[in-house]
Amino acid sequence: MLISAGLDGHYTDPVASLSLSALCYQKVYEIIMNLASEICDGRLVSVLEGGYSSAFVGKIAAAAIARMSGTLYTVKDKVPATHPRARRQGDKVIEEVKRVQRTFWNLY
Repeated sequence: MLISAGLDGHYTDPVASLSLSALCYQKVYEIIMNLASEICDGRLVSVLEGGYSSAFVGKIAAAAIARMSGTLYTVKDKVPATHPRARRQGDKVIEEVKRVQRTFWNLY
């Protein structure tokens, strides 16, 4: 499995202006690791391709590498507040993408 690991979605990133936390990235890597175990015997390559928050890009990358090596490492970070309207709109988009992609993928 090849992962293009863009870390520019962190809420402190000055370029992307998204609202992901370090915990979000840790959860995503957990899912990726589980998928790699299920479908390709745990074989995984992750390539860092973006991220400009000097405060967090190294910490998030270190957490991902630690997870891939089986080492316990967590990043202390807060969860940014999300405007309720943005949350609802995002949930609608995610559900629509899932609906369309269920034709091709076994999604939960």
